[in-house]
Amino acid sequence: ALPQTLADTDTRGLAPVSALFAGYEFCVLSADKKLPKDTLERLVVQHGGSKVQHPTVKTNVLLANSRGAIRVQNWIALCQRGNNPFGPKDVVHSSWFSDCVDRKQILPLNPRYMIYTTADLQDVFDRVMDCYGD
Repeated sequence: ALPQTLADTDTRGLAPVSALFAGYEFCVLSADKKLPKDTLERLVVQHGGSKVQHPTVKTNVLLANSRGAIRVQNWIALCQRGNNPFGPKDVVHSSWFSDCVDRKQILPLNPRYMIYTTADLQDVFDRVMDCYGD
């Protein structure tokens, strides 16, 4: 059997709570005891998003709670080597997801939410943020 950190979460029959993440495809690369992977995946589906176990070209958001998780390290390495078949994708801290759910809106990404930032998004941050992160 797969460890819970890699297993797919059965979300059949979950009642929708909102359409906050309609059109978003998530992949949870890592989680923690406070907000485990299965809980995150259920919340994704309840709030209108879809989930996959392995990122694809359609995956909008890669969620993780730590840069140290092996799946996160492997993803970052693929992106940095430039041989990721799905192109470079940012890795967003799961706190961004929680904050979006709490505030009932999609919040803009900013450096405090990032575990790994692609060059394209870093360019955006560099253009729109001052030295204080505002």
